[in-house]
Amino acid sequence: VGSADFYLNKVLVAAKGGDARHTAFAKQWRAALVALSAYVKAHHTTGVVWGSLKTSTAAPAAGAGAVAAPATGAAIGAYDDWYGEYVKPFLATCTDLGDDLAALGGAVEATFTAQRAFLMTAGGMPRPEAEKVQALLKPTADAMGVAAGKAPKHPQHENAVVEGLQAAAWVTVEPTPAPFVTEAVGSADFYLNKVLVAAKGGDARHTAFAKQWRAALVALSAYVKAHHTTGVVWGSLKTSTAAPAAGAGAVAAPATGAAIGAYDDWYGEYVKPFLATCTDLGDDLAALGGAVEATFTAQRAFLMTAGGMPRPEAEKVQALLKPTADAMGVAAGKAPKHPQHENAVVEGLQAAAWVTVEPTPAPFVTEAVGSADFY
Repeated sequence: VGSADFYLNKVLVAAKGGDARHTAFAKQWRAALVALSAYVKAHHTTGVVWGSLKTSTAAPAAGAGAVAAPATGAAIGAYDDWYGEYVKPFLATCTDLGDDLAALGGAVEATFTAQRAFLMTAGGMPRPEAEKVQALLKPTADAMGVAAGKAPKHPQHENAVVEGLQAAAWVTVEPTPAPFVTEAVGSADFYLNKVLVAAKGGDARHTAFAKQWRAALVALSAYVKAHHTTGVVWGSLKTSTAAPAAGAGAVAAPATGAAIGAYDDWYGEYVKPFLATCTDLGDDLAALGGAVEATFTAQRAFLMTAGGMPRPEAEKVQALLKPTADAMGVAAGKAPKHPQHENAVVEGLQAAAWVTVEPTPAPFVTEAVGSADFY
C-alpha cells in the first residue's frame, strides 16, 4: 500500500486539529485501496478472469427470477450469435479485399466490440444519470467515428459503412430503437446499390461486401426488436456474490457474477463514502472525486466485458482497457489547490492498473497504496 501513503500522511499531518473531512479523505482513500487489494486477491488471484460469465440465449424459467425484459445473459448471447453469423463473414470479406477496405472492416469490428462492452455494463448496473450514460457510450461513439476517411479508394463502400454504422446508435433511442436501425439500413442502401452496380460482372467480393453489410444491419434490427424492444435493458444481470454450487458449472476461477458482486460491494462500502467526502469538501476536491468515480466505473465495465468473452489478442485487450486508462489520467491537475490530496489520488489510482498484471496482481495494488501514503 506503498505509493499513496507518503502523500496521505502529509494530508493527515496538515489536517491535524483542523477540518476533520480532510482526515476522512485520507483514511477513506487508503481504506479503499487496501480493500481493493483484498478484492483482487480473492477474485482475480492470478489476473483478470476472462469468459467466466455464461451468456446463454435460453430464456429464464418462469418463477426463477424472470423479468418482463429479456435477461442480459440472453441478450448478450443473442448479440454474439448475430455477430458470429452476420458481422464476422462481412469482416472476413473486408480482410480478403484488403487495403483500405480491411481498415474499414476494422472500424466496424471496433464499433460492435465497444457496443457489446456497453451492453454488458448496462446489464450489470442500474441505469445511471444521463451524464454517466454518455460516458459509458463514448467508446462506441468514438469507434463509430473512425470509419469516416478509412477507405478513400472506395468511397461508396465507405459511405455505406458510415451510414450503416449509425445503426449502432440504437442504444440511445427509446421507446422504439429497432425502427431506428431500419432507417440506417435505408440510408446505407443508397450507397450499397452503387457498390452492387459497379461490381456487376466484376469481382464478386464487392457484391458480397454489399450483401453481407446489408444483411448484418437488417439482422441487427431484428435483434434489437427481440431483446431491447423499448430500449437498452439496464440492471437485468444478477451479480450475486454467492459461489457457484459444486458440479453446477463451477470453475477454478471465481464466477464473474461473484466477482462483479464483490466489486460492487467494495465500491459501495469504501469508494462511495470517499466520494461523498470529496463532494462535501467541494471545489477541486469534488472534481478529484469525479476522476476516481470515472476510473472505477470504467474498470467495472471492463470486468463485465472480460467476464463475457474469451481473452482476445493483446491489441484488443488494450483497446478494452483504454477507457479505464483515460479516466486514470484525468486526476492529474484536478486539485491544484490541494496538491497532496491530488498526488495521493493520482498515485493510488495506479492501483487500477492491476488488470494488466499477472500472475500476482494483488501485491501491485498494495504497492500503489504505499505510493499514495507518501502524500
